[in-house]
This record gives sequence, structure tokens and C-alpha cells, in this order.
Amino acid sequence: MATPQQWYRQNKKRLRNYRGQWIAYDANGIIAHHANYAQDYLIERIDKTEFSGPLKFYPVRFYTI
Repeated sequence: MATPQQWYRQNKKRLRNYRGQWIAYDANGIIAHHANYAQDYLIERIDKTEFSGPLKFYPVRFYTI
């Protein structure tokens, strides 16, 4: 599907299985579901450079002119 809204419209009958639950979905389908909304969880984006490995520091020399 192109958008989550399109997926929802085309799969509305299937969502009856999740009656009384909270769901998270995107254009590809259901990501997660649970009956209790008050769960301890976070949704966070991990930047692609966050676990990029050790940084290399190069020496810098300044000269007076």
C-alpha cells in the first residue's frame, strides 16, 4: 500500500481480530498490538551514525605566521 490509511481501508475486516486492543500499523501492516495502552515502551529513531564505531582523532598543529 502507498499509505497507512489505504492499508487500513483495505484491511478493515481483518482488524476485527484486534477488537478492544490498541494497534500500531503502517502501510505494510500491523506493527504491534496490545489490550493495555499504558505500557512501558518508547518509540525512538536511532540515527544511522549512532553506532558507527570508534571515532578517529587526528593531530592538528597550529603555526604562527
